Amino acid sequence: MGYLVSVGISAGIIAAVFCHLVFFTTFAPVTAWVTFAAIACYFGAGGKGTGLLKGLAANISGVLWGALILFGFAKLGYAWWGLAIMVFIAVLGMCVQAKVSYLSFIPGSFIGAAIAFGTQAANGELYPYG
Repeated sequence: MGYLVSVGISAGIIAAVFCHLVFFTTFAPVTAWVTFAAIACYFGAGGKGTGLLKGLAANISGVLWGALILFGFAKLGYAWWGLAIMVFIAVLGMCVQAKVSYLSFIPGSFIGAAIAFGTQAANGELYPYG
């Protein structure tokens, strides 16, 4: 079996398990597209152990940056300029944090922030701190 086939089988099993969790569990609510975004980060960050660590660290930091954007946006009265300021701060932070080796996968941070926004919007809570 070739490398790409084995990687495809592994990724397919992981995606299938998470899709199962979406439909059949209540103790671990999971959104399927978040799983696909995380798998993309794993491969984008190089795969294997390093890709897992870099992808996961970048995703988690991105979720935190996304939460900071939403929190700051709320504290600034949901004004358009408040959102612009918070996005600027977060984007700057996501790029500068790449000096740390495990946070060096910048696209993973952006994907993590997008996951934060997407899951908030899917829950009807785009303005969760208001």
